[in-house]
Parts: sequence; C-alpha cells; structure tokens
Amino acid sequence: MPALYEANVGEEVCVPITFRDFTHLFEVSFSLEWDQGVLEFSKIQSLHPELVANYDLSMADFDTSPALTDNGQLTFHWDHGMGDCQTMGATLDDEDVFFEVCFIVT
Repeated sequence: MPALYEANVGEEVCVPITFRDFTHLFEVSFSLEWDQGVLEFSKIQSLHPELVANYDLSMADFDTSPALTDNGQLTFHWDHGMGDCQTMGATLDDEDVFFEVCFIVT
C-alpha cells in the first residue's frame, strides 16, 4: 500500500521510490505522473549508492525537463551499460530506496 503524506502549502515532500523483485536487471524504464495542480516538481535525490558506483545510475537517466515536469510527468530510462557487473545485472533488496522524487505542495 502506498504511503500517505501530509504537508502544508509551500512545504517540500520527498517520496521514496522502491521496488520488489529487482533482480539481475540490466535496464529499467518508466514514467511518473502527478497532479501538477497539487504538486510542483522540485528534484530527484538519494540515488541508490550501489547503482551509482557499480551500474552507472546517474541524473542523466531522468528526464526532468520543464516540458514534462510542468505537466506533471517525468520519465526514467536506465541501462547500466558496460562493466564487470554486466553479466549479472543489478539486484536490490525488496523495499531498498532506488531514488527519491521531491515535490513542493502548491
């Protein structure tokens, strides 16, 4: 069940993005959508340190351009590319925080 957050107008709320069964993955793509009348995109933070260090996860994997975020959307595409870890793919424990997306309550 998703977590519920309470915040006042003007406050920042950061939502952890987690997965289950994230096992031996080489590539992940998805989009997030929100009601831009209630939330304004602020930032992405807290990228999973193992994925940053060993699997090339970076801010470049996120499209947070105003053309998307001003319309309540962001997209993500990660392909960990070359390296020693390529043969196994990335694995995270269930409920590990992949990253956080932060919003300002409007």
